[in-house]
Amino acid sequence: MKKTIAVLTLVCLILSAAALSRAEDSKFVTVREWLDAKGECGDCMLLLKVKTVLNPVLAVAEDETGTVNLFSGNGEDSMIVNFMGDEGLTGGSILVIANPRWNEFEGTVEMADWTVLRMLPSGEEAVEGSIRTYSEAADGTWNCDGYTYRYRFEISGRMPGAAANSTFVFLSNLPGISFEQAYKASGISSDSADYFSAEDAVLVDMY
Repeated sequence: MKKTIAVLTLVCLILSAAALSRAEDSKFVTVREWLDAKGECGDCMLLLKVKTVLNPVLAVAEDETGTVNLFSGNGEDSMIVNFMGDEGLTGGSILVIANPRWNEFEGTVEMADWTVLRMLPSGEEAVEGSIRTYSEAADGTWNCDGYTYRYRFEISGRMPGAAANSTFVFLSNLPGISFEQAYKASGISSDSADYFSAEDAVLVDMY
């Protein structure tokens, strides 16, 4: 993940140089630095990757130092970004934002009233599985429902008593999944121990 963000950071900085040249007195800070300063970072900018879109005005953003809620529902109309609009902003999109205000809301900390200086789409093409939508990142990992997975497995075989083979498509952080594990975790088993945690694996398609 750190390597991916570092590469995206370099690309974003190169592409954003012209747009940011006017902000000579600004400085880049990390999410951790912004949190430690309770938002009092002066004239600053942050380079963030959108991790998860929660609703039209709220997303979870991250860099290599941490995550924070990114709220765009306040401020002038020109400052508002519709996370579910036509701007192409999705999980994986890269933002350069300026001067976000510290906002505490129901026990969480949000970046609010920020100005977007640069927005780069993730470039990830969504894959519509029969169960979940997922995408492949530039570094070869797979993203689904806010989780990142190292592997994509197509696991085929014949279930007991079945007349034909079945195939289960899993995204996984486990190095291997057997056919027996796959079909039990597809919804057939009544034993919760047969199912994977979301961090380990997720079923995205079956046929």
